[in-house]
Amino acid sequence: MKIKSAVRKINKSGILLTFPMNNQKEPHSLWSEFHPRTKMKWEWDAGDNRVFDMWKLMKALSDCREVVYSKWYLGRATFFSRELFVAMLSVFQKKQGDQTNLSKQAERIFSELESDSPLSTKELKKLTKMQGKFYEPAYNRATKELFSRLL
Repeated sequence: MKIKSAVRKINKSGILLTFPMNNQKEPHSLWSEFHPRTKMKWEWDAGDNRVFDMWKLMKALSDCREVVYSKWYLGRATFFSRELFVAMLSVFQKKQGDQTNLSKQAERIFSELESDSPLSTKELKKLTKMQGKFYEPAYNRATKELFSRLL
């Protein structure tokens, strides 16, 4: 699986999950694009590296600037074409107002991401001073809040 091929598939579809939901056809996923009619099993060491390879591809694509990564659809790893993402963001901003009424933690994270993005989770937690088990629930709520608004 190559990044360029995955980017083409995402741009053609507009939006793709990384992994299928309960091996259903809908919504479409990168897994089903690369492995049509193949049931996905969460087996990391059964000699079949396809799940691991897809995981690595997801990580590489999330750092790539040709497509947009979010956990927007039911908290699942989702990729958007830049064109569709911009259109959706425009609709969301008109409907909700972009970053109004964010929690303080979400505002802090959003501010750091506006300054320098993409950042690893580790870097983002350090910059926002949300490191450690104590801050984990607040960090997760804040990122979920941002993902749900496509921010």
